Amino acid sequence: QYEAKKYYAAAQLFEEVLPQLRGKSNEASAHFYRAYCNFYEKQYVQSANRFKYFRKTFPLDPRLEEALYMQAQSLYLESPDSRLSQISTQKAIPLFRSYLQRYPEGVYAEPAREQLEALTNTLALKDFSSAQLYYQLGHYRTAVVTLTNFQKDFPTSFYNEKAAYL
Repeated sequence: QYEAKKYYAAAQLFEEVLPQLRGKSNEASAHFYRAYCNFYEKQYVQSANRFKYFRKTFPLDPRLEEALYMQAQSLYLESPDSRLSQISTQKAIPLFRSYLQRYPEGVYAEPAREQLEALTNTLALKDFSSAQLYYQLGHYRTAVVTLTNFQKDFPTSFYNEKAAYL
């Protein structure tokens, strides 16, 4: 089913056979492909959790680099618009940093750098927008504190120039 790209059906089959594979040589592969089933079904939170489980359970597996990247990638794809809660963004950022620290020349290093920058920009925009809103509402002290924290947290942000004018 997996090779036929019927990921929902494949996931169901993996769930049935995983208990029987415990301790066997193909258990790691089953967990790895089960995580990909969630990913391809756009169930990114579940995918991230399954890649995390894979990494913790099979730390010597040669697919560890890919699993770390895919865990971060799953959370990246779950990351919403800057106006919404950034929980997935805040979880993905340290994973991308960890990937780049462990595998600076890895297969996924370039997309990891780009995605890390995009997520950081999302957080910067959210913080800048909050400061801007405080300013517009006349909460000037709160705006100053928020802008100061923004400039400390995101010293190279595109929005720093705009922040200086507020």
